[in-house]
Amino acid sequence: MDKNFLQTKSLEEVAAQFDDEQEKLSEVVSKIEDIAELEKMEQENIEEQKMVKEYIDNRTYELQKSVEFDGEKYTVKDVVAKIIYFLNKKEVEWKFTRGMLELVKFWKSENPTIIAYGAYDSTLRLLNQVMYKGYSEWRDINVVNEYLRTAHGDYSKDTSWVYSLANKHNTILDRIDQLKKLQAELDGDGSDKDGVKVEVKEKTPATPRKKKAE
Repeated sequence: MDKNFLQTKSLEEVAAQFDDEQEKLSEVVSKIEDIAELEKMEQENIEEQKMVKEYIDNRTYELQKSVEFDGEKYTVKDVVAKIIYFLNKKEVEWKFTRGMLELVKFWKSENPTIIAYGAYDSTLRLLNQVMYKGYSEWRDINVVNEYLRTAHGDYSKDTSWVYSLANKHNTILDRIDQLKKLQAELDGDGSDKDGVKVEVKEKTPATPRKKKAE
């Protein structure tokens, strides 16, 4: 899998490819009895995750210069004002305030039509957490959603890639942990079946594919 595949395929095709890869990996891993072989696979997965992280860290999307919704046309300046208004409604803990300031600073910049993956992802997540009241806010969040919509397909494919690798990593770790527990039982190390003392590696967080703000 590489970024060229993502750019030439639809979101549905990409999702189907990742599902197929996951199914095949699960089948292969379930038959492996050698922990060393699995750990080698895990390391290869980690290296691929590093490569994808570098790609994501440099990934940008181009947004629209203007947007039309319900017969009215809105400029970038109009949409940005609505985004900042909605972000200002969000209550966060102190440790997240710096990130919020940086996100608002981006939207106030001279060229917010070129947006990094991280800023796009954070904006979507935060807008999905805000509650909207009354006709004006309902209309305005739909204007914002329409503005962000053009980049959502590419964003979703990129995000699917990240989660696919995380799921593969967890599949490998689950098999490693399973074999270690079996080995501990066979070795008779004094632990009972429900309390086998084994080293369990930390899994990579995996999150379901996200939907655009509604």
